[in-house]
Amino acid sequence: MSIFKLCGVIWIGVILFILGIQDIKRKEISCWWLISLLPLIVFELAMPSEITLIERIFGILLGLFFVILSKVTRGQIGIGDGYILCAMGVILGIGKSTILLSYAFLLTSAVSIVLLVFFRCNRKKTIPFVPFLFLGYLGCILIK
Repeated sequence: MSIFKLCGVIWIGVILFILGIQDIKRKEISCWWLISLLPLIVFELAMPSEITLIERIFGILLGLFFVILSKVTRGQIGIGDGYILCAMGVILGIGKSTILLSYAFLLTSAVSIVLLVFFRCNRKKTIPFVPFLFLGYLGCILIK
């Protein structure tokens, strides 16, 4: 892995970590942190990669699905989650984005079960999703 690629992987992880903390504390994320990924996205698109343009487009569509879902559910699913998935989609492509999302859903489900069973929370309890996207991202880069 080149030094540029490694810096990009670390930068994405740092941004997702910061956004995850924001999501936990305020139930919203700062667009400025998300915008800070733009130089990395431009770099990824400019450099030759094993991820094709079609895979990146489908990755963006995965995120757009969640943006639309947020609008349809009137914000029950955070629109910021969709924006993050759009950014991850263009950087990672549809394959790794789907894996990231699967890990995030699996971890969210496990935490939800624990909250329901042991802490007697109801189904209406909101759970921030960005921390699980961060953990899913870690799973993607650590389990290759």
